[in-house]
Parts: sequence; structure tokens; C-alpha cells
Amino acid sequence: MSASLRFEARKRFAYSSAGSIGAAAINAAVALVTTFALPPAHRGEYVVLITLASGLGPVLGLGTGAVIRGIRRDQAHHERQLAAFWTLSLPLGLIAGLATATIWALLPHSTAHLTIPAGVAGTSFFFLWQLTEYEFSRGHFHRAARASLVSPAVALASCACLGVGLTYFGFVVLQFLATGILAAVLCLPPLTTHFRSPALLSRAEICELLVGGLPIAFMTLAMMVAFRLDRLVVNGYLSASAVAVYSLAASFAELIRLVPMALAQVAHYATANRAGRAATRRYLAYAFAMAVAGSTATFVTLLISLHFLPAAYDDSVAVLAVLLVAELVLVPFTMGVRTLQATNRMREVGYLGLVALAATTAACFLLIPPFGQMGAALASLVAYALTSATTLILLRRQPSSEDQHEQIG
Repeated sequence: MSASLRFEARKRFAYSSAGSIGAAAINAAVALVTTFALPPAHRGEYVVLITLASGLGPVLGLGTGAVIRGIRRDQAHHERQLAAFWTLSLPLGLIAGLATATIWALLPHSTAHLTIPAGVAGTSFFFLWQLTEYEFSRGHFHRAARASLVSPAVALASCACLGVGLTYFGFVVLQFLATGILAAVLCLPPLTTHFRSPALLSRAEICELLVGGLPIAFMTLAMMVAFRLDRLVVNGYLSASAVAVYSLAASFAELIRLVPMALAQVAHYATANRAGRAATRRYLAYAFAMAVAGSTATFVTLLISLHFLPAAYDDSVAVLAVLLVAELVLVPFTMGVRTLQATNRMREVGYLGLVALAATTAACFLLIPPFGQMGAALASLVAYALTSATTLILLRRQPSSEDQHEQIG
């Protein structure tokens, strides 16, 4: 790699890390503030609402963001892809909002007055996700980082209002309304640039986005389950208060995921632009080393924080220890799945989703009822281990012959 390419890669990693680590740090701060400011039942309900709204957006994007980030035939073809991408995003964003509101209304123990704010959140998170994918596809890592920081930053600003007498309901409405306004402002320029009347779109580009994206959408849904089903099952079998305790440990553990994610974004872009899959191998060792260092710092941070938290949160220490091991086990998946996506091996990404979905569902329902919060942590460890092992197996296999012409030499 030449000096100029190394400089560009480092710059992209810096922007991607700033977005990922910044979002994680802000989310951790929001977790701590809401833990202090909200009763456990409200804190648990808030976690479930955020989990639902932020999870549906990537799924209902139908993998279209991953398709526009793959290997390009030429610039004209890429521009046609972007037109189809943003034109499809408008109806899909509305569907995301309706789906979030509907599921929230059907959930047990949910507050009915939050149904409309839940719908606004679903649409807002969807467009912020699509915007992030769009900016990554164009190599604008600084703008992608900005898009990824919008929702956490608004959440933290809304938390400040809890200290001046804002009610729980007002806090949720303020956060999601502000997020929606900022999402609209940021998405308006690319929408006006690329939107086309559906009658003017080529059916080939639409089919390419949808057919190519469906395995990604399935994988995204499966990983949303792998990353979030533990909280929902804890809520169903235990209580919202138990979700509050468990999610505190989970939020801290997920902090260390973000450096590997940042490295994976750089490797994805390099591979898609024909810089070679060696980028994944080069960054994997770095990612694992950084994750080990991050897990140690995270564990110490939680131990210090417990001195200022209610006694109900003491159980989160043992849970965090298991979740940190699970996050280390997840590193090969975090890096490897981006290489599969960038080289258009979409069906194999779908296989990964199937493994993650089966492993997580089985582990959660087998381990959480008898072991509670510790069972949820162990379920994550089992699911992450199986998913990473499958990723490494797929990376060692030769790509299918019909995709061979798309691969990096």
C-alpha cells in the first residue's frame, strides 16, 4: 500500500472511529443518566422502545445500502443505483414508522401514549441509517460519522432536560421529535439530488437493489435478533426492571464493539474499491488487540460507576464479565462480514444470518428462563461464537463461480 493510500485509510479510520466511539460513549452516558433519572420500569420501557425503533430501520432498508456499497461496474451505473436507492427509501421509511408504531402498540406493558412517538422514531432511525450507508458508499466517512452521531447526541441533549423537571413522556417526545427534524434536514440534499419519478427508474436497477439486498436484509434482521433478543426475552420472562439492570451491562459491553466496526468500515470500502481483501486480514489483529484493551477499561469503568448506582444494579458486574468475552468472540464476524458484502457474496451473508438467528433464538429461550440475566449473557456468548466460526469458514471458501468475476484479485 502506498503512502497516500495509507494516509487515506488512516483518515477514514479516524472518522469512522470518531463516529462509532462517539456514539458509544454518548449512548453509555445516556444509559447512566436515564438509570439515575428514571424509575427502573420507565428505564426498561425506554430501552425496549429504542431497541425496536433503531432495529427496524436497518431491516426495512432491505439491504439496499449494502448493494450501493459493493463493487461498482462504472460511475454511471452507480449513479443509477443511487437514484433507485433514494426513490425506494421514501416509501420504505414510511413503512418503518408504521411498523414501529404497530409493534409498539401490540407489545405487553407498553405505554399507549408513546405509539406516535415510536412511529416517528422508526422513520427517523431508518433515514439516518440510509444516509450513513449512502455517505460510506461515496467515501465521505466524515459525513457518515456525523449521521451516526445525530440520534445519540439528541438523546443526550434530551437527558439534560430531565434535570429541569421534564416528565418521562416529555423526554421521549422531545428526543424523537428533534431526531426526526434533524434526519429530515440531513437527508433532504441527497434526496433532492437523486430522487427520480418511479416511472423514470430502470427496472433493472430496482431489481438489482432488491434482489441483491434481500440476503443483507435477512442478515441484518438476524443480527438485530442476536444483539437485541436477549433484552426482549428478559423483559418477557422477568420484568422491565430486570431489563434496566441487564441493559446497563450490555451497553457497557457494546462499547468495545465499535473499534472493530470502524476498522471493518475501512476494510469494506478498500475491498469494494479493489484494494484487496487483505485489508480484512491486516485489520483483524488490530481489532482484536484493541477490543481486549477496551474490555479491560470497560470493566473497570462499570466497577467505578456502581459506587454511585442503586444496589439493584450490583448484579450487572458478573453479567458484564460474560458479555465482554462474547464481544471478543464476535470480532471475526464484525470484520469478515464486511469482506463478504464488499465482494458481493450476498448469499453467504444470508447464510450467516440464518446461523445467527437459529443460535440466538435457541440459546435465549433455553438459557434465560432458568438462569435469568446471566442466561441472557451466556446466550449472547454462544450465538456470537457460532456466528464468528461460520464467518471464518465462509471466508476460507472460494466464492461461487457466478460471483467470481466480481471478486477482488
